[in-house]
Amino acid sequence: MLTETKLETIADELARRFAGREYGSIQILDATAEVITDVNDLMAVQLNLVLEDPTGETWPIDDMLDLRRAARTEVMTFPEPFMVHFEIQPRTEPDQDEPDDEV
Repeated sequence: MLTETKLETIADELARRFAGREYGSIQILDATAEVITDVNDLMAVQLNLVLEDPTGETWPIDDMLDLRRAARTEVMTFPEPFMVHFEIQPRTEPDQDEPDDEV
């Protein structure tokens, strides 16, 4: 079983792996991760991604699916299984410091 300390190390590494990456038209501006307690009172990693605004009304579905697949693939590279929750936020203006609400 993973301890909270081990999960924090994993969370830091997972965020580092996603910061600055691109998936098709999706550019990740910032990636953070934290250890949370989910609705079942289990520890999990929450991966928070801030994305560049889409060029249209939203990001292409294929690019979003690629991003989610990449996240699942990255999680599977760690030696012990753990739960991950994703939060994806757009950045509405390039100079805005705070992201919008969850998408």
